[in-house]
Amino acid sequence: MEIESVMNRDIIQEGFVDSYNNLTLKSVMLLKQVASYCPNVEFILKSDDDMFVHVLNLLRLIYHVKDLSISSVLLGELICNAKPIQDTNSKW
Repeated sequence: MEIESVMNRDIIQEGFVDSYNNLTLKSVMLLKQVASYCPNVEFILKSDDDMFVHVLNLLRLIYHVKDLSISSVLLGELICNAKPIQDTNSKW
């Protein structure tokens, strides 16, 4: 991985353990990196390796957002009426 990083300069690392409990840190790190090093990028996508991205639908959504001339948009899943799981041993 070190050779890959030196050759292509495409690996970004931060100083925290890559764990489920640190997903928020990973998302914030992504936004900081984009703001600092990619200020002119139009769109970013954060997905997990166990997710499927339907590229055609994603492109349709992007073009729709562009047509609406929305300057900033953050998309995700809205979960309503959820109750916190108070079991400290639960992953969720």
